[in-house]
Amino acid sequence: MIRETILDIIENTVQKTAELKSVAKDLDYAVERPRVKKYGDWSTNVAMVAAPLLKKSPMQIAETVVENIDDPQGLIEKIDIAKPGFINLTFKDEWYRQVVKRIEELDDKYGELPLGNGQKILLEYVSANPVGPLHIGHGRWAAVGDSLARTLKKAGFEVSTEFYVNNHGRQMDLYYESVASAYKNLFGDKKNKPISRKIAGRLANLRIKRDIWAFPYEYKITRMKKNLEKIPLFNKLVRLVT
Repeated sequence: MIRETILDIIENTVQKTAELKSVAKDLDYAVERPRVKKYGDWSTNVAMVAAPLLKKSPMQIAETVVENIDDPQGLIEKIDIAKPGFINLTFKDEWYRQVVKRIEELDDKYGELPLGNGQKILLEYVSANPVGPLHIGHGRWAAVGDSLARTLKKAGFEVSTEFYVNNHGRQMDLYYESVASAYKNLFGDKKNKPISRKIAGRLANLRIKRDIWAFPYEYKITRMKKNLEKIPLFNKLVRLVT
């Protein structure tokens, strides 16, 4: 809402300024938060984008924009121009109070947009390596993926989220082979792979009744799924069969 209001102010200013209006369709400018607070609440590079099109200095164009700024609601408290041509806007506190009031009124509906119109999106994220443990990086991507899913839902999309648990492929084959090697080592086979030494301690305490090949899936995949179920971010966990 805030950014859209600022975009409207700049766009309306462009349309009411004759020389800017003549190149309006070619203006691909940005409106963003300045990194340094002293440069205001929001900043735009519209003057610098227009400069090569109008063959004028960005500072001159910035002055023209400021002179013609379209602010019918009186939201802007101060406008500054900074080299090489940034236009920095500072807004009145009253405007932010109005925004907070609007958020309170709309509650959970605040921020909803009709962009998606019910279009379905399947968002798959994290899908960690099945033979390794979940780590902090996976947690980060889970948070990013979940935030993206929520944002898309607010924008009117119908979103489903999935985590693919891939229990097939080369990496699982290597894991199976390493477990088998460790098993043979424990029960008399002198052949041993380096990775087997890392997991031999775990295998020593297990009662493997039937098939050594069942252990990797039960130990890794099932354990991973249990951990993921503690993080309620996914609609479903999918075992990908290849």
